[in-house]
Amino acid sequence: MVEPLQARRFAQASGTQAKTDAVDARTLAAMGAALDLEPDMPADKNQHVLKQLQVALMALVKERIRLLNRMKTQNPALLKRQCKARLDQIKHQLAEVEEASLVLLRKSPKRVRAMDILCSIPGLGQVAAVAILVECPEIGTLGRKQAASLAYLAPTTRQSGQWSGRVKPVP
Repeated sequence: MVEPLQARRFAQASGTQAKTDAVDARTLAAMGAALDLEPDMPADKNQHVLKQLQVALMALVKERIRLLNRMKTQNPALLKRQCKARLDQIKHQLAEVEEASLVLLRKSPKRVRAMDILCSIPGLGQVAAVAILVECPEIGTLGRKQAASLAYLAPTTRQSGQWSGRVKPVP
């Protein structure tokens, strides 16, 4: 990924003023060659389907919450019975969507490994691990240092201006 402003500044520095798709493509190619940029890996072919399943899962969860709240305030037995039937249907649909997501995730060895690591964290189940891998697909492809940096666990320098990490003694 290239920051749009950085790409525009590169184009201006190289004397390009026009802004068309063809010119942009040539400028980005020249920028990649000049700065020795590495292309990102293309998204997994199942990523779009996984995202759709995740959206459906979230919609079902919201529907379940809405129905549970509604059941608390309804008095007629008919409406309570209908809500209960719909809750049973949602429970079945949630299980189907979760299973479909797991089947797709298991098709990628890197994601299976990432899923196993995430599920080994106490309190983190398969559903949460799937959600993490769908929302942050790069999790399964990061190295140790990249993952530590992403989680803000890697050491970083905090030097700013004149400060160099040492506190001056008070006179």
